[in-house]
Amino acid sequence: MRIQNFARDKVFLVLCLIIIVIDLLYPVTFTYDSGQYFSYFKILSGELSWESWDPVRGAIFPIYLKIITDLFGNTINSLIIPVVFFHLLLFFIASYFVISSFDDSYSLSKRTIWILLILVFAFIIVDPLIIGFYHAVLTEYIASTIALLSCLISYFLYKSTIRNERIRPVFFIIISILVIFAWHLKQPYFGAAIFPLILVSLFIILKQKNRTISFQVILGNIFVIFMLIVSIFLWDLILPNTGLASNQGRNTSAFIDLIWVQNKELIKSSPKDFIKNIINNYLALSDIFYFDQENTRIDKIFSMIRASENKTIGYRIFVYGESNMAIPTEYPESYMENIRYYSSNYYPPQYLNRILQITTIKSTVLFDTLYLILPFIYLIFSVFLIIYKKITNWMVIIYLCSGSALLNAIEHALLNKPVDRYLFWGYPLLLICLLITILHILNYIYSTIREKRQNSIKNTMG
Repeated sequence: MRIQNFARDKVFLVLCLIIIVIDLLYPVTFTYDSGQYFSYFKILSGELSWESWDPVRGAIFPIYLKIITDLFGNTINSLIIPVVFFHLLLFFIASYFVISSFDDSYSLSKRTIWILLILVFAFIIVDPLIIGFYHAVLTEYIASTIALLSCLISYFLYKSTIRNERIRPVFFIIISILVIFAWHLKQPYFGAAIFPLILVSLFIILKQKNRTISFQVILGNIFVIFMLIVSIFLWDLILPNTGLASNQGRNTSAFIDLIWVQNKELIKSSPKDFIKNIINNYLALSDIFYFDQENTRIDKIFSMIRASENKTIGYRIFVYGESNMAIPTEYPESYMENIRYYSSNYYPPQYLNRILQITTIKSTVLFDTLYLILPFIYLIFSVFLIIYKKITNWMVIIYLCSGSALLNAIEHALLNKPVDRYLFWGYPLLLICLLITILHILNYIYSTIREKRQNSIKNTMG
């Protein structure tokens, strides 16, 4: 079976049907931020002035929610429809990466591809943390989709260079759209789109050593950054900076300036403390340390089974009978009035819910462990890629996916707000890398044993 044909295979389609059923059994989860996003419907409808917009909030997610509710109605089921779509897209891209990780030299049988599809489904797609956040009315699952698409396009960009093809401008056009989309979704999440491009560009320039290709890649990167700057300029023209927003430091420039001042002062006073601060933030983001949001303090108590918002938001849907409103008791009425009629409870089939609930501990350990070892593994892997001459598909996929997740973690460590869910969009990428690694280790062991047996038989017959 050819790789590009797996999406038409009956096993893939059956697994897609199972994903749809699982997604439909759980209502979406609303958080504090969800109500604020829905409150912007009045601005989009012209009932309120644009000056009411909180400048730190991007326009994409409220517009996206408004389009969904306008198309499918103001019901909780209407919000499940895009969840299903993005969940299926995750399955397709994850499957493509896993299957493509085996080079053309491998002749994958139909049965082998079936096994790979089932492994992707079981190991990644029905992971409780992924199901939970894909059902949360937050920007995280959109950012996850953007990261997957950007990694995919960046992978195509790399493949076009090794085939000595002329680099297609369409790759940079698509990534520029993704970068703009990600920035206006949530500013810190623009890395979901641009990190894969940065990584693949460095890889092409360092490994290909072709001046023409390198020039085209650099030119493409300049184009992407230029288009992002233009979009920011246009948004600033549309959205007035109100006195309220400026005073609260809620606009983007004030927020960035604040972070820069904090880090700059710390670097000047004590570079050692600056590095320690980044490490502590990284460990808190990874749930190795605990971040006390109420007191904005990091408790340096080591744990490999901790989950903060990953638990309160991501795993909430597996608490049978619980309300889907993950909001505080004192919640602004201006937000509540927009989401009150979406209120529901989680009543999925108990047998399914128990399985997913039990496996939340697996997701927690994987999330914590993968991010804990990621900097060390990626450093070693990068050195290996520089030295090793024969580059294969699985190496490039792991380089792009794990590198993007790491850069996102470092970015948020610098932003000094170590909330674990900010690393969620990198979690599916790391699961893809882990599954590919396991499969290729097993394949290497199998091939080695098989080769030894064949040599033994030849020697015996000889």
